[in-house]
Amino acid sequence: MTASGRGSSLCPISGRADLIGVFFAHHEREALRELRARFAGNELQPIALMLAEDQALLRELQAAPFTEPNSGILEAYLAKIRRDGVPKHADMKQKLDQLAENNTAIVTLIMAGGNYAASGVPFPTGFSAAVDAEIAAAR
Repeated sequence: MTASGRGSSLCPISGRADLIGVFFAHHEREALRELRARFAGNELQPIALMLAEDQALLRELQAAPFTEPNSGILEAYLAKIRRDGVPKHADMKQKLDQLAENNTAIVTLIMAGGNYAASGVPFPTGFSAAVDAEIAAAR
């Protein structure tokens, strides 16, 4: 008995309830971690790979021999094919087509996952970094 005349301050039932609560909280965190890892591997990893390929393609398209003075990528392509004809710039067209295909696939994966808004042209600023951060957090 305690000094107040009541029973012991350590209640075996309360202690078990706390232990059960801790167990379920741990189990819930582990399940969430596993779900995030699966999501990262199944949906985010393919997006991250295509974004990396897009960035490499954009770097190529923004360098010689693909550039034109005071022009963006598409303006440069149009100027080149008007001046030299389409066949001479098939390599540039192939890179532009790959970029478009990647972006279509990325948007499709986003819509399939339903967790990200498909807005921005072509993607919101920092989207690639957000995908990479989510993958890192899931590991």
